[in-house]
Amino acid sequence: MRKIPVVICIDVEPDERLIDPGVRSDWSGFQLTHEFFRKLRPRLEAATGSPVHFSWFLRMDPQIASTYGSSSWVVTRYGSLIENIKRAGDGIGLHMHAWRWDDSLNEWRADFASQDWVEFCVRMGFESFSKSLDERCSYFRFGDRWMNNETVRLIENLGARFDLTMEPGQTVAGIDEPFSGSFLDCSQVPQRPYRPSITDFRRPGKYLRRGLWIIPLSVGPADWPASSASQAKPEAVSGNLSREAGSELPAIPGSVHHPSTGSFEGYLDRADCEFISGWAYDKDRPETRIDVDILEGDRRLTTATAATFRQDLLAAAKGDGRHSFSVPTPSWLKDGKPHLIQVKVAGNGFYLNNSPIELCSFETIGPPHLTMNLSDNSWSMCRIFDTLLSNPDCLYLALVVRSDVSIYSDLQSHLDQTINHILSHPLIGQLVFETPGQMIRRVR
Repeated sequence: MRKIPVVICIDVEPDERLIDPGVRSDWSGFQLTHEFFRKLRPRLEAATGSPVHFSWFLRMDPQIASTYGSSSWVVTRYGSLIENIKRAGDGIGLHMHAWRWDDSLNEWRADFASQDWVEFCVRMGFESFSKSLDERCSYFRFGDRWMNNETVRLIENLGARFDLTMEPGQTVAGIDEPFSGSFLDCSQVPQRPYRPSITDFRRPGKYLRRGLWIIPLSVGPADWPASSASQAKPEAVSGNLSREAGSELPAIPGSVHHPSTGSFEGYLDRADCEFISGWAYDKDRPETRIDVDILEGDRRLTTATAATFRQDLLAAAKGDGRHSFSVPTPSWLKDGKPHLIQVKVAGNGFYLNNSPIELCSFETIGPPHLTMNLSDNSWSMCRIFDTLLSNPDCLYLALVVRSDVSIYSDLQSHLDQTINHILSHPLIGQLVFETPGQMIRRVR
């Protein structure tokens, strides 16, 4: 039975992006996220029947050095967690940002315009990694999807063997915070591991055999067709991988039928060019997550689970607050014509308050592709996960999450939903969670 390797990249960094340079705050997110993945490991091992290894990418750069007194502060402060990671056989790599403090503006600025500064950051990171962990850095991830040819050559010369920065399908972009320089168009980066060309790291090299592998993160289309369901049908994925003789793929349900006797509440908050969002709750069964059918008129478009945390729902005594849903609006609804969007409890006659909403839009918002970030919109991530596995040419999956995920209840609930979806997937027994090096040895 062929296995599909899954690489989970965990970026270990401060809880805030633009940290206060005068305050050495603990990285509480790392502590909580480490505990989450420690408890997840045996669940994944039981489901897959294989050892599970994650990949941790530690921030070590001038922003960390100037704020915490040492770029390798995380290793000193969280030595016991790092030792646990090593004992588990996980991968440890380097995560890098090019933040530079601007005294005149009293703010951090990502300086991509100065290759000298980028080189200084990278060299500091590799030196700190080697000294603090007593090993060579083989795994690397630059922050914010930024990379160029010079930096690829540099990390290779410094000993990196696997780079996991690239996010295929992303066009020229930037970041919300102040930055200098530019971002390259990565829309044509292959969705498979490759040895980079010496002239353009975004393309596989034809004649040069380099020591570095580019391992792009997994991405999927942001858009979805009218016939899409919140989960792939079994026949769409069953032909992807070989199965042992006599094994059965469990059916994946579509819409869940909730009893008509429930005391349902709910509200359709929005249906616009970005999202169709709201909440649903059964006050007789407050612990139950409600599935809702999203309709255009009377036609069901998809089903979503109202399971994401919202502080206002918790404050309103709606159970634990994990009762909201959000589905990105598909492009085919943005044709300038009016569409009546309504949402009801799945398999039930209860329509959410404020249904229907008339959606009329020409505007397209958002990137055409979404990277598999485990804390992003869980409806989209589960759909993309199913779509990728349904491709018979799928060699691997590379997913990412930031270590602050566990300090934000909404992000944690997205992570929980996506992980639970993976655990319950009919092909979970054919997945194996590995480090980048283990994955390359399997698929090359």
